[in-house]
Amino acid sequence: MVTQCPRCRAVCSQTSRFCEECGADLRPGAAPMGQTVRMTSVPPPLPGAGAPRQSGLLPISGAPSRAIPAHETALMEHQAANQREHCAVVTDHSGSMGEMYDGRMTKLEAAIRADIALIVEKAQLDPHDEVGLVIFDDQAEIIHSLVPLHSHRASLIKAAEAITVSGGTDIREGLEKAASVFDWSRNGAVRRIVLLTDGHGGHPLSLAKDLKAKGVVIDVVGVGPNPSQVDEKLLKKVASVVHGELRYRFITDSRTLCRTYHDIAGKTRVSTPAEMMQ
Repeated sequence: MVTQCPRCRAVCSQTSRFCEECGADLRPGAAPMGQTVRMTSVPPPLPGAGAPRQSGLLPISGAPSRAIPAHETALMEHQAANQREHCAVVTDHSGSMGEMYDGRMTKLEAAIRADIALIVEKAQLDPHDEVGLVIFDDQAEIIHSLVPLHSHRASLIKAAEAITVSGGTDIREGLEKAASVFDWSRNGAVRRIVLLTDGHGGHPLSLAKDLKAKGVVIDVVGVGPNPSQVDEKLLKKVASVVHGELRYRFITDSRTLCRTYHDIAGKTRVSTPAEMMQ
């Protein structure tokens, strides 16, 4: 049996929770996911085409970003136009992620929707980029290897929608497994980690430092009703600083979380490893 996506009209399996084309939630009465598809007037970039959109995240309070001179902006746009990105999406699926988030859904459900928003948006921005999926509680698991979006978007969405809650929280385990997703012998791509958690646990700082020294950009997202539920001091140290922008956010609602992942999907402004170190 099949069903038709109400947003993009794609034909989907009746067992699918999310459309494998546009990421829309297929369940009756499901809340909209917000902006997860770009305006169709902007074509997806191809190798050698114009510069893809860069990340639109704003700097967190207390970490002001410096004004970027025009010549540096032009250089970054040129580099972004020709760069590939390899992105490991790392999702906390510990037991506390099963708690209600903003009155609309659980934290894990919101995280799954955000993961899918990133996959769909990134596939449209540059289908030659690659994404892999990692989940962690007190241990970590690769649930989808690093693959090109142009040929594996549907299987990535299927893997994301199957995540369930389990166990405790060890952030280092998530980072360590994310590092193993990458093929370190491959050159010419920016490596990124997008890590989401609702708690604290583990000792990730030395590993995060090593990854950033290798040029990996680490985005960290905390979720929950208030920042006291996570170890913000730790998470800010895990996150990268790129051109003065701290890549950490704490988000209290599912709509903002989806929009944030939509923005994170954009090309990251390239930087040197030294500039990304805390």
